[in-house]
Amino acid sequence: VVPKFEVPRAESVSVTRDVAASPEAVRDALGSGMRSDLELPRFFRLGFPKPGHVSGQGLALGDRRTIEFTHGHHPGALVLEVTKAEPNEIEFVAVSDNSYITHWLSWRSAVVTWQGTGDGHTRVTWTLSYRRRLDPAIYFKPLERYGVSLAAEYLIETLATPRARAGS
Repeated sequence: VVPKFEVPRAESVSVTRDVAASPEAVRDALGSGMRSDLELPRFFRLGFPKPGHVSGQGLALGDRRTIEFTHGHHPGALVLEVTKAEPNEIEFVAVSDNSYITHWLSWRSAVVTWQGTGDGHTRVTWTLSYRRRLDPAIYFKPLERYGVSLAAEYLIETLATPRARAGS
């Protein structure tokens, strides 16, 4: 809005939750095929692209996940690739995205870390990095950060939580 003044566009949002499972069970859940059948947060049901068909699994370097998004007349897919695979940390990098989400932001990476808490639970942190594409920043930056934090919570619940993956 103001010439030669721009708020940085690179953003990163982290969410941490305790999951009722062992670190090994969390890792196994993360390596399984993705699912998108759990209800999205209310915010995402307000007209945002919705995940449809998902494919891919594994946590080895180069393993890929593809998430197809539906949005009216503009379907598209986000493809993520495992670029770091440590015993308690996985990094996915976006290799392509032609979904309608690109009108708002460009995904960069997702880093997932997990650590046992000693009481039968595992603390999972999901960090999503992206580039904001909308202005003015004073309005869209907090709105996007809120949406991305909801996405990270949803990913922990649907991908890193063994009970959710088993459908119970």
